[in-house]
Amino acid sequence: MAISNEIKVGVLSLAGLVILYLGFNFLKGKSVLATHNFYTVLFDKIDGLMEGNPVLLNGFQVGSVEGLELVADGSGRVSASLSIQDEVPLPKGVAARIVSSGLMGDKQVILVAPKNTTTAAEVPLHQNGDTLIGELEVPLTTMLSEEVLPVKDKLAKMIDSLQITVNSINQTLNSGALQSSLASLQTTLQYLQKSSAQVNQLLAAQSGKIDGIVTDAAAITNNLKNNNDNINTIISNAQSTTQRLAQIDVQPSIAKLNGTLTQAESTIKQLTATIEKINSGEGSAALLLNDPKLYQNIEKTTRDLDALFVDMKNNPKRYVHFSVFGRKDKSAAGENNVKEE
Repeated sequence: MAISNEIKVGVLSLAGLVILYLGFNFLKGKSVLATHNFYTVLFDKIDGLMEGNPVLLNGFQVGSVEGLELVADGSGRVSASLSIQDEVPLPKGVAARIVSSGLMGDKQVILVAPKNTTTAAEVPLHQNGDTLIGELEVPLTTMLSEEVLPVKDKLAKMIDSLQITVNSINQTLNSGALQSSLASLQTTLQYLQKSSAQVNQLLAAQSGKIDGIVTDAAAITNNLKNNNDNINTIISNAQSTTQRLAQIDVQPSIAKLNGTLTQAESTIKQLTATIEKINSGEGSAALLLNDPKLYQNIEKTTRDLDALFVDMKNNPKRYVHFSVFGRKDKSAAGENNVKEE
């Protein structure tokens, strides 16, 4: 059976297209013969990620970026469709992170497994069509900016402060205040030098007295050393006396003192009541203290008694009559009294 040239050209063209398709997908990292699962990832930004960029797991390509489109909710996020071989299990919590693949800035997606994964049997797996967590690697320039810029600001402030300090030093040097301070310092040093010389002279003049003081101090120290046993005895006696005083039961003395204080308080109350009665005019003492006539009568009586005692002392015969030989006649005694008068 003869095959026409048109059929041959068509078969060759179809074979070429198939080979071209397979080769193109092979270059893109896609396996045409393998089956794939599709997962959706939402990114806030993709930083140059394009369709066909590889998807890696532990450095091994397991799929590619199948499509990119903006989310229609107005948030500005980008929805990426990832085509991953179905024999690659993705545990729950796995994240798809956009990273740079080289110095040229090519992007790729790496799958980051959760850190809390224990065994594959215990962790549930993602199913075809699930949505994965999207992450974006922090660029090196951003990291450098976040770390270097604060240091740069601090360094700039430090340089400004240093410049202000240098300017202040220059102004001080140019103003002549430093020369004045140096002159004052030199004068102070001269005074100190003179004072040191005077102190040396004073010490030289008083060296004998100082030697005597040192000798006396040494003698006192020797005396204390020689009387160390006596001092220890005194300290021991003081300690024993203190212990005895501490052992004395002071409660009875305190009780007696409290009783004495109670009696004193009662006596003071009685004395206060008596004084109040005297002040109010009650009783003989109040009359004696508050009645001036009674006081004058008592004073007059006292003067009369005093005069009587003086007269009795000077003229005892007027008041006392006695005889060694017997009692005399009253008439005679009366006559004698008259004569004596």
